[in-house]
Amino acid sequence: MTLNEKIESNVIILPNEVDIKDLLELRLPNPKTGFEIYYWDNIKKRMLHRSRVNFNKAKTWITNNRIHKDGSYYIITEVDVIFVLLYIMEKCGTSQSFIEVDTIHMNNNYQKEGVSGSIKFLLSQDDILNNSIIKICDIKEFGTTKLVSLNTNKVLEYFQKKVEHCKMEYKQIRGLMEVSQVEEAKVELDPPLVEDIRVVEIFGIMCNYLSPVWVDKLSTHLRISEAKIRIDSTQEIANELSSISVRDYMKPKLTEVEAKPVKVKTVPKAPKGSQSITNFFKKSK
Repeated sequence: MTLNEKIESNVIILPNEVDIKDLLELRLPNPKTGFEIYYWDNIKKRMLHRSRVNFNKAKTWITNNRIHKDGSYYIITEVDVIFVLLYIMEKCGTSQSFIEVDTIHMNNNYQKEGVSGSIKFLLSQDDILNNSIIKICDIKEFGTTKLVSLNTNKVLEYFQKKVEHCKMEYKQIRGLMEVSQVEEAKVELDPPLVEDIRVVEIFGIMCNYLSPVWVDKLSTHLRISEAKIRIDSTQEIANELSSISVRDYMKPKLTEVEAKPVKVKTVPKAPKGSQSITNFFKKSK
């Protein structure tokens, strides 16, 4: 089945500028699912990722006179090829030593998983070799032979720049933290806190494309734990203030001791025929 036939047999949402005739389907390793379907755009030299969206109940599609049994639909969007390359390099051991690029696809794990051919194609692209791999790897060349090794500092520096770029594009804080407002009192988000919130959110999105090893490294590099502590502490203050009513200031609450009713002790009446206690203090005539 050709790519056109595969796309025609499913309901797919993709950008207007994408021409399916220019796409080559690739099956590549993914740190979350094992492997995913990607597409390489031969004209614009970019990587596209296919995501499947399922419904809770079984569905089918009818387009013109054709019935599609697969009731799910797919979304094809551009993805940073660095995420794909990082996992390929990590899994074949380039973080420990230099490995010849032309032999990476021959890794036993890749051959067993059926992704060897797609990796070989991807790493043979001039744009990947000359512009992408160099961003995260150290490279040694001996004639026509090229060896690569993952450089942790390069990787973290690349993702740091990516976070900074995403912060510039981050127009809204969607549901990250509401500004608490109680009548005339409110808690406002200060710029440093907004910065923390955005970094944590962007980091969370990037984690979807990273292995646990790189999630930990990037978390430490971006100081995510410290940012979360600042966010949580501010949220606690906001929650405390939101529980305060203006009436609490108008009518001060009594303390526990003051709030208890005072019991008045009564003196029992003297029995009939007995002398009053005041008679003992009267002078005798």
